[in-house]
Amino acid sequence: MYDVTNFEGHVELPCLIVQAKVFNQKLSRKMGPKKCLPCDSQGPGMYNCAQKFSAHVKKKLAISGESHYLTVKGANEKEVTVMPYAAKAIANAILNKAAEDGSKITHLKLQKLLYYVCGYYLAATGKPLIDHTFEAWEYGPVVPDIYHEFKGYGGRPISSPATEYDWEDEDFLPVPIPTDDARLNRVLDFVWRTYGKYSGAQLSDMTHRDGSPWDKTRKANPGMRGADIPVNLLRDHFSTLVKKKG
Repeated sequence: MYDVTNFEGHVELPCLIVQAKVFNQKLSRKMGPKKCLPCDSQGPGMYNCAQKFSAHVKKKLAISGESHYLTVKGANEKEVTVMPYAAKAIANAILNKAAEDGSKITHLKLQKLLYYVCGYYLAATGKPLIDHTFEAWEYGPVVPDIYHEFKGYGGRPISSPATEYDWEDEDFLPVPIPTDDARLNRVLDFVWRTYGKYSGAQLSDMTHRDGSPWDKTRKANPGMRGADIPVNLLRDHFSTLVKKKG
């Protein structure tokens, strides 16, 4: 059994221990005690178990919209940090914001808007928004998980949300959109109001500017496709933009 009704708790699964810190008592009440997810993996099962548990927790957190961090620690002492939101949850929030404005956006534009949302959130809070890093691809910063989710659309507008396998329902379901996170909503509103008017190609050009995190990462890794853009570059870059707009 696991119970996160306190600010600190732990989850004991057959192959791992999850040390959880929950920073909001309201979230703790919403989560409540639940039965632990069984470990049915073989060999390096920590990763599979952690995925199941993380997916379960992130589903609840996406609905409640509360900030959280989990550190998953297994017998091999490796740790996996689960960030506040899945990249797909924020991608769906952007798609929803566009739909509210009567717009549909392409995969290229979604990637760039996701970049700006994450960058401004990082500058404002000092914490990464999603559980993925951005990579410096040819056409700008990209989250590979989002790329593989929507690449089938090509240059056509996206017409359906990102999905994820749900271990409870045993089916692929739309990833829930955070609804109660005031800081995130303010960033989403600001980014859509500021950058939503531009095309995917225009946004891509903006991310390519000299001295941008993408530009610095590409120059530091010549010929390498998919180099991670360091978080400190994103934080410094967007902190400067926040100060300019302030």
